Amino acid sequence: SELKQRYEFLKTQCDDLTGAKAQLLKAIDDINQTSLEQFKVTFEQIRKNFAYTFQILFGGGRAEIELVTAEDPLESGIEIVAQPPGTKLKGITLLSGGQKTLTAVALLPGAPTRPKRRFKGRSPPRTAGYSAHPQPSREPLLFRSAAGLPR
Repeated sequence: SELKQRYEFLKTQCDDLTGAKAQLLKAIDDINQTSLEQFKVTFEQIRKNFAYTFQILFGGGRAEIELVTAEDPLESGIEIVAQPPGTKLKGITLLSGGQKTLTAVALLPGAPTRPKRRFKGRSPPRTAGYSAHPQPSREPLLFRSAAGLPR
């Protein structure tokens, strides 16, 4: 009788663990699927923004971000291919130092930003350097006019 109770207890524990494992595997699959969908949407937006910003900074040319392996985008690396005006299409490692820097700067606007937090019924927290009405940028005008970016 005591042996049978012990067996039933262990069988229940085993069944619980098997069920928990199945639930965890399903949760992992759901997370992977959601991550893949979000990655594809975000990657496509970054590609478009990068190509657009690259053309503005270089005054033409072409730039692309490509997945190294398309089988599993979440595990794939990326390759940045850039073609400033008047040059051949090449990987970023073959560009000059200045071209690499401008190409990297072109990637910055492509990165998604965090959504603005909404503070319902109260003002946002005050932190050092925070201003509810930020002042205009003090960056050099030369960069803004050379880049052609609206302010």
